[in-house]
Amino acid sequence: MANWSGVFKRSSQKRQRRTQTNTSRTRKGTSGTKKRISKQKSRSSVPVLTRYASTSSAMPKLHRGRRQRRRFDLALNAPGATIQLPSIPVVNIGWRWVSMLAAIVLLFALYYFYSSPSFRVGAAEIHGLRRMSEYTVNTALDIAGEPIFTLNPNRLEENLLEMFPEFSTVEVEVGLPNLVVITVAERHPVITWIQDNRTQLVDGNGWAFPARNDNPNNPATVVRAFNSPPIPAIVEVESILEQKEEEPEVAEQTIFGEAKPFLSDSMLSAVLTLAKRAPEKKPLVYSERHGLGWEDPRGWIVYFGDTTDIDIKINVYEAIVAKLEYDGIRPALISVEFVHAPYYRMGE
Repeated sequence: MANWSGVFKRSSQKRQRRTQTNTSRTRKGTSGTKKRISKQKSRSSVPVLTRYASTSSAMPKLHRGRRQRRRFDLALNAPGATIQLPSIPVVNIGWRWVSMLAAIVLLFALYYFYSSPSFRVGAAEIHGLRRMSEYTVNTALDIAGEPIFTLNPNRLEENLLEMFPEFSTVEVEVGLPNLVVITVAERHPVITWIQDNRTQLVDGNGWAFPARNDNPNNPATVVRAFNSPPIPAIVEVESILEQKEEEPEVAEQTIFGEAKPFLSDSMLSAVLTLAKRAPEKKPLVYSERHGLGWEDPRGWIVYFGDTTDIDIKINVYEAIVAKLEYDGIRPALISVEFVHAPYYRMGE
């Protein structure tokens, strides 16, 4: 029995040694595996780079505002063969440079337009003139040599109407490179009105404007007036009130140097009608007191007032002249203003 107990004791000790050996091996294998895993992790981890390092192996600093040059590689037909082309610098142009360049170009264009003879006006092309000459209008307008960009059509129209009262309407057109076209409607005078040593013309609408010395072709119907005619009804009330503020008397409404309504329709018709019955080349006369008449070639003045019953008045006048010539009387004035009360006046 003693022998068997020893045998069992030795076998149990062997089993304990084997168990300890296996346990230690297992622990060693586990620790080795952990070491291998940690080594692999350390190998695969990304290296940490330091910024602003003072060592020579640190990356060079990049300057702000500078761009890297682009590189172009040209592939060849042979596999794997390429040619590296020269790098092209990238130029960055700011808005300030663009605006400065645009300003320089604009200034140069303005200087060219203002100094180029192609954009300077020569003589204006004028249409509608009948009594005036283009030379007279261009001389008064004085735009020769001016840049076309400095001309204002509205201002030119106002200047022409002010300088030439004989124009009823004016239209100015300006075009490139140096074109100025003026279209005017010139008044057609029918009466030459002489008063206070001043000569003005009256058109078919009763508007008066001063006569020019350089145009002697005035109408043959001449009226020598001692007073101004009645104010025509077409004159607006506002203009009359303004004239009253400036002058105490409204009777002298004619302003020489500009076109103004001057004769009413009835007065204009009376002048033209009486001019047909007057002696040839003899002027008509007008007086505020006696009305219209003419200068008789025999040396006196006859007044008819207006043209009402003009045929009867002329017959009465011829009868009076025949009676005076028969009696040898030479009057200074004969009045037939009132058909039933004609009279004559002797000179001093």
